[in-house]
Amino acid sequence: MASSSSSSSRAPGVNVGILLSEALNGDLASFKLVLSGLDIRSRGGLAETLMRMTDKNGRNALHYAASGKRGALRICRYLVEKVKLDIDIKEKKYGQTPLHIATIGNSFPVVRYLVENGANVNAADQTGSTPLIYAARLGMLTTLKCKLFVCLISVVLFNCSS
Repeated sequence: MASSSSSSSRAPGVNVGILLSEALNGDLASFKLVLSGLDIRSRGGLAETLMRMTDKNGRNALHYAASGKRGALRICRYLVEKVKLDIDIKEKKYGQTPLHIATIGNSFPVVRYLVENGANVNAADQTGSTPLIYAARLGMLTTLKCKLFVCLISVVLFNCSS
């Protein structure tokens, strides 16, 4: 995914392809090391800088982490909780959110995390497809539907009891 990327925004000292590749690889320590090379003083902070650092399709580090397998969940947590990236940011080419990408990649831990942290489960991409529609197309509807249902129920119950 990152190897064919061309950045839409450059940051001094950091190659966008390397940043996105580290997000995909899932090693949080390596990802933070790459982030340490960013000059964010004049760019609106780390979140704004990372939102602008995308591949040619408009996918940022959160999109890449959502599609990764290994330590992707740790990077997603870091980007959502610490950096405060928009959990529902859509990439430009297909209008997909990180939740779409995690669903397509069958990464249930990331799907669960995103749903529990407020990702819009009804977000439609440019074709009108939601993550649940992708799950059905990929033949994992029963498994994902049950897991998402349990996720949503636990989120609703937790929010009601707070």
